[in-house]
Amino acid sequence: MPANDTFERFVADTAENTAYESHYLKANSPDGKRAFWIRHVLVCDGPTWAERYWEIWFLAFERGGRTWVGKAEYRWSQMEEILDGPTLSGPDVQFGPRRAVGKLGDMSWELVLGGGNPIRHLPVELLYSTGGNTKVMTPASGLRFAGEITLSDEVWPIDSWVGCRGHNWGDDYGDQYAWIAAHVWDDKAERSVEGFTGVLDAPLLGDTVVSRIVVKGAETASWTRPGLFSDNRLSSKGGRFAVAAHADSFVNLRYRSPSGDVLCRCTKFADVELDTPSGKRTSNCGELEFVDRSVAPGADAHPPASWSMETDGVYNAVV
Repeated sequence: MPANDTFERFVADTAENTAYESHYLKANSPDGKRAFWIRHVLVCDGPTWAERYWEIWFLAFERGGRTWVGKAEYRWSQMEEILDGPTLSGPDVQFGPRRAVGKLGDMSWELVLGGGNPIRHLPVELLYSTGGNTKVMTPASGLRFAGEITLSDEVWPIDSWVGCRGHNWGDDYGDQYAWIAAHVWDDKAERSVEGFTGVLDAPLLGDTVVSRIVVKGAETASWTRPGLFSDNRLSSKGGRFAVAAHADSFVNLRYRSPSGDVLCRCTKFADVELDTPSGKRTSNCGELEFVDRSVAPGADAHPPASWSMETDGVYNAVV
């Protein structure tokens, strides 16, 4: 994707008042046993620099084992360089389209990034220029990582891990929101499936809950369908795409947002099924993240429930 692309840059710094923006890196190991997630988040609580700060998150996941979580907060004035591209440099962290380096306590990472294909998720380009929705795009899906991660005395070599460099922003985290992705598949094909569910504020149509799925790589398709939330499940007719995660695989995170804290539940080991014209494809390296607004800010997080989603689609909408 060209560096001058409208959304291949930092955008929340131009907000007149409140906003948030996230540039993140996510990947799973080829054997499906490990994963990481690095978030660079700008939160704007008001119009001045003094009301704007960065959150740097680092998570490392081990299937059936431990999850490492680190977080640091920096005021806008502490960041040394914030450039389009996007490029970010600050205390103990550097981030760019081809390299990411950071340190949080006894955890550190040094990664190089290569390859990847862009995905623009919103089904209508006009939605990127209107207010009211979380904007989401992936500058590089199917991205490959190399380098190493250090977790105290343990070192993870990163060799051909696959994931993405993602970007989202908006006025606030959406209601009834979930993010779904899978980049490592049992058939070893180069395939990216990414999507979201949430309330879409469409011009002339008003608010509606939708599921949006994009497939790139070995197969290419996209579809948008109305959805229905019920407890910890979202569904629409059919079942060409399904994702499910057990309660014990989730990690609870508290995100600061312009409207106050929200609880995010996330996993890198969800089970995914995708029906294609040539057969069913499966992965146990699905990424699932959803906002749980049933837990009030400041309250203790109740144990997560299992979560599942099914949505239908047809392979006639090429992206």
